Amino acid sequence: TISSPNLIVNSDFAINQRGKTSYSTANSYTYDRWFLASAKSVTRQVNTCPDSSAQYMLNISVKNNSANSFCQPMENFSDRFVGKTVTVSFYVKAATSGSLICGFGNNRHTFQATTSWQKVMFTIPSVSAWPSGTWYINGFYLKKPQGETSGAIGNYSITGVQVVYGKYRGLFTARYPSIVLRR
Repeated sequence: TISSPNLIVNSDFAINQRGKTSYSTANSYTYDRWFLASAKSVTRQVNTCPDSSAQYMLNISVKNNSANSFCQPMENFSDRFVGKTVTVSFYVKAATSGSLICGFGNNRHTFQATTSWQKVMFTIPSVSAWPSGTWYINGFYLKKPQGETSGAIGNYSITGVQVVYGKYRGLFTARYPSIVLRR
């Protein structure tokens, strides 16, 4: 019996041990286990997505001429995920419609984010990893397409992030806080 199939830690952004309301230092951790690689800032807010049961959402502020990567690196990525099937899902809403890339390791899914909440879900039949020098994207990540300078996407919000083994079409399930806080 699987009590919580979600492999993302702090997937509903409920844990904030660092205690800040907003984070803007690149290449640093923000809300527990979430890493701000190159986006401008990230702020936690009460979730407004009507279809997600997550308590909070994150608003990611982007900057021009940057990949604006925001991610959750996952330990022992190659041992845990390479060659396995996973399903990635989350809800997203953009201030201005535009392209975003969601990835899990060296597997990318490009989609059009809109100004309304939408669920993004895709299955990766055989996960592959990035080289060790790009450790921070061996896990779940979101970013703008490289070289996009128009800033078309503006800020965007995410909630209900989930990565599970296999093909999964179920509802969002956050990991229990006791599991998150043990790490």
